[in-house]
Amino acid sequence: MHLVLMTTSQQGIDSVKQFELLAIMPATTRTPTNPALHLIDAHGYTAILLPKSRPSILLPKSRKQGLSDAAIRQAHLESCMSSGPLVVCRPDCVLTEGDISGLVNANRQLLDDLTARLAGKVQYQITVSWAPEGVLTQFRESDELAPIFQAPRVAADVLQHAVQTLADRLKNDIAGSLEIAAKDVLHLPTEDDMLVNAVVLVNTDEVALLDNAVEQIDAIWTEGFRIRQIGPAPAGSFVLLDPQIVGKEEIAAAHRHLKLDEPSTYSQIEEARKGALRVAPERAEYTNHCARIAIATLSARDDAPPLFLCHVRSEEMAATRPERQVA
Repeated sequence: MHLVLMTTSQQGIDSVKQFELLAIMPATTRTPTNPALHLIDAHGYTAILLPKSRPSILLPKSRKQGLSDAAIRQAHLESCMSSGPLVVCRPDCVLTEGDISGLVNANRQLLDDLTARLAGKVQYQITVSWAPEGVLTQFRESDELAPIFQAPRVAADVLQHAVQTLADRLKNDIAGSLEIAAKDVLHLPTEDDMLVNAVVLVNTDEVALLDNAVEQIDAIWTEGFRIRQIGPAPAGSFVLLDPQIVGKEEIAAAHRHLKLDEPSTYSQIEEARKGALRVAPERAEYTNHCARIAIATLSARDDAPPLFLCHVRSEEMAATRPERQVA
């Protein structure tokens, strides 16, 4: 079952209007004009919201419904791309207008870092599949298959291994071409007959480099490669914002760990963080997390609860990049 992020003030109160947070972007005069969206400015940022009325627990969606919802969501995001860099939020983050100020205020440093990283960049998805029935003919002179054709007889497993070795080399060659053209590349799982399924992050003024790379890939086997280039799109595969509510007990535990009462400055939190790292370096990850909670608490102290702490996810967390072969 899929749980939806909802504030405690929302639970059981149907009269509170709810929205799905699609993305956050720096406030700009080039405001998105999509009439389906609701925009809220807060602390130098604009939250892009989609009116939503959903229960706190969602029943499982069919694959068809899931794809339809994703396509609609993506269309809304793409309609805002010309207004500035979008920090895309994970799906089904449901909240109210009153939550926006606190969410942005508590995570301003993270949003500053992410928007700086994404400024002037877009993502494309590149998939490359081959026609298996033509592989032996097209690549019979390759280093991998030539010995097969020279042998008087070949076992099926030997042939299969040779074809797989050829596929691995082509994957590496294609990945190398994409990496030259892109600022960052994520390699996602592939399906049958698919050599590469990659998402690339490119500068908007360097898309021609990606087009050239795709042309070079196509030239390897124009008749047998099926190449799809989807984009441009917001860089949600690389940066996906995941807001989580931090409860009072977790806030108190973070301050206890850092030996802080009620810090009044960010420098006090930093000194406490360094002190905790010296005492227990093996707990560095938790210490840094506690410092983030303390900073968020201090930043949003004038905002109404709850406290939101944003984490960053990417598709790379669920996918394994193919290893590059070294000669």
